[in-house]
Amino acid sequence: MGTRSPEQQAELRRIGAERLASERLAERLARRRYIRACLECVGSCVVGVVIMGYAFHVTDREIGEILLTAGMLVGYSGITWALARAYLSAEEHGDI
Repeated sequence: MGTRSPEQQAELRRIGAERLASERLAERLARRRYIRACLECVGSCVVGVVIMGYAFHVTDREIGEILLTAGMLVGYSGITWALARAYLSAEEHGDI
């Protein structure tokens, strides 16, 4: 393991800087996908809760049951959709 020439040292520093920059970019993109998935989950949950809230304000029992079921369906399907998209996106970008 001899000493490296100044040109080799400079090349190694350049390669290290490129890898560090690409790592930062990959982390930023992964964090952005994670935050988006979290916001989509919260958003679908809120929409589902709002729909379910209307179930308690109607006077017809059948409409109330329909709204309650629809709210659960919208909330849970939105969460499932957001998590599935996040997983597939992470898999596509090599995070998994």
